[in-house]
Order: sequence, then structure tokens, then C-alpha cells
Amino acid sequence: METQTLPHLLPVEIITAIVRSLNYDFNTLAAVALVNKAFCEEARRLLYRTVGYPSVTNVRAHSFALTINPGLATYVHTHIVEDNPFGYTAECSPSCSALCPGPALDAMVNLKSLTLDIISRRLPDNILQGSRFQLTTFSWFQCRWNSETLQQFLKNQTKIRKLEIGLHQEEGSGALLLPICEDLQFLRGTTNVVKAALPGSRVTILIWVPWEEYNDQLDLNPMSDELSRIKAISFLSTRDPNYLSAIATFFFKTLEYLEIFEV
Repeated sequence: METQTLPHLLPVEIITAIVRSLNYDFNTLAAVALVNKAFCEEARRLLYRTVGYPSVTNVRAHSFALTINPGLATYVHTHIVEDNPFGYTAECSPSCSALCPGPALDAMVNLKSLTLDIISRRLPDNILQGSRFQLTTFSWFQCRWNSETLQQFLKNQTKIRKLEIGLHQEEGSGALLLPICEDLQFLRGTTNVVKAALPGSRVTILIWVPWEEYNDQLDLNPMSDELSRIKAISFLSTRDPNYLSAIATFFFKTLEYLEIFEV
């Protein structure tokens, strides 16, 4: 009679409890994944729940693993790309390869949080095209990306609760047309981003970064209802204090927390 080893006799619930008790101890999780298929499946759920570039020990796995084994993208819930351009000669670094059309992006159906912080480097034109996930958090800082591509991507992202957009300086002055995100609760961006994303939302926390010059013709009345619901605001005053006085009348009755930074 063939003798079964202990791991094969354990119920799935026990295997899950063992793996989760390791509490993101990456070295141990990697070893446990080699025990058998059952342990491998559960260990991968934690090993690749958060991926990014560069990888950070005991924080996130390397995103390049997704291009080598696209099936791992199914486990990804959080994807972070923080790419320093120094050391790269190509205009587009390889850090976003898993986010471009291909097997990895097709399998990335459970992604909920995406952060792109790529200093002064243009993103690939086809990044995120054909993506099938619905984000709840999207952060985009310092990236150079065609605004039409951004708008096309966000058009189908209707479940976002936290949105952070740090427009590249050369792209910060153009108008944005963003979809109404009724679930949006946290917003960070320039005046153009605020004007595009705030209407129709339920934002209560706002980080306003007014890179643009103050304009006496700035009309905030169309989003007066949304501004009146703000409970916490951080105002990064970079050029003209008139911005703050212009918007203060909208939220002074409901505001509970105020930060003002002079950058």
C-alpha cells in the first residue's frame, strides 16, 4: 500500500491557517511553497499579493516575476512601480512590462491598488491597454503619460475610492475629462485634477496641489456641493495664497482638519 505523506492528508483549511500564520515571512513562505501543490497555491497568494519594482525584501515581490510566469498575476492585489531613471538609457524602462498588453496583464484580474511613480520617464504608450481589473486605489506621480491615454484608462475605472494624480509639469495645464466616480473619497491633485474628479464624488479628504497660476476667473461654483462636504484638506500652496481664500468659503462650515504647506 502506498503511504501518503502528511501534507497530502491535511485539509485545505489547515494548510491555509499554517500559511497565513507565517505573516508575510517571505523566506519561510518561499520554502513552504516547495512542499507540494497545495502549500504552493496558498503560499503564492501571500508571496505575490503585493508586487513592485524595485522589489523590497519582506514587503513585495519583484514585478518581473509576472512576465516570467504570467499565471502569478492572478494573485496580485497591489502593484507598485517606483522607478528612478538614473542608470537607464532607454526612454521607457522595463519596470512596467507586466502592465503592458500580454499574458500577465490579462491574468491580473484581481488588482485593486496601482501606484506609478516614475520620475520624468515617459510610460509606454500601450500601458494598461486591455486591462480587466477594477481599481479602488490609483496613484500616479511624476510620470509622463499622454493625458488622453490616462483619460481612456480611467473611463472604465468607476470603483476608485482613492485617486492621486501628480501631473508631469509639461502636462499639468491641459484640461482633463474624467469619469464620475461616485465612490471616490480621497483625492489628491492639481486644480485641473480637482475640477475634473471632484464633481459627482463623495470626497471628504482632499489634498490640493495648485501648480497652476491663480486666475480670478476660476469658477468653483459647479463643484460647490462637493467642496462643502470636505472634512479634511491639505493645501500645498506653491505660488499664490489667493487660491486658499478663493475656496475657503465653500468648506469652512464642515472642515474638521486643515493643513497648509508652503512649498
